[in-house]
Amino acid sequence: MQRWVQPIALWFKDQLGLDEEKTEVVAYALTSLFLIFVDLALLVVVCGLLGVLKEGLIAACTGALLRSVTGGAHLSSPWRCAVLSALLPGFFGYLGKYAGPLLAPEVLLILLLSVLIWGVIIVNKYAPAEVKERPIRPEKRGFYRKAGILLVLFWAIPAFFFLSTNRPALFLAGSCGLWWQTVTLTPPGFAIYRYLSEWRLKRKEAKG
Repeated sequence: MQRWVQPIALWFKDQLGLDEEKTEVVAYALTSLFLIFVDLALLVVVCGLLGVLKEGLIAACTGALLRSVTGGAHLSSPWRCAVLSALLPGFFGYLGKYAGPLLAPEVLLILLLSVLIWGVIIVNKYAPAEVKERPIRPEKRGFYRKAGILLVLFWAIPAFFFLSTNRPALFLAGSCGLWWQTVTLTPPGFAIYRYLSEWRLKRKEAKG
């Protein structure tokens, strides 16, 4: 990726007369934009192939919105993150599309309450989940925790809309996306991501 980003960043440096620090900022911004594009493209492809584009996007957006304020576990490489960020919403979308309509309204309401209660408890206990690549200032931790709790509770509004308009697939997909994001805040969630990050490395060591 750097072989594509670096020449563009150097072009901006030459054209705008940027110093090294600002050039690094430009390179970081370009890398972030590129990764967002890759994530979105993979997500659309996977969900489109599964026939669950709407459901997958709902799951992805629900999880991403909560993640923006709570943080969470990360994989060791942006490419692994991109693949997982496409596969999980695709799975949740598929689950929502085919399992959602089979569930009784009472079960869906119980599921909603369970997700909300679980989400509030987990966010209050673990958020914001800090990683060394993205440290959080101590004075901001309370703000992010409260914002996370509010976003969990806010899910009740679109959830009730989906249920009242007979769209259980969208409700279930979004609830799964929210639930998984809360899992990434917990110690087991970090352990899962750590295992996935080291998986190929462990296989190579085992073969070697």
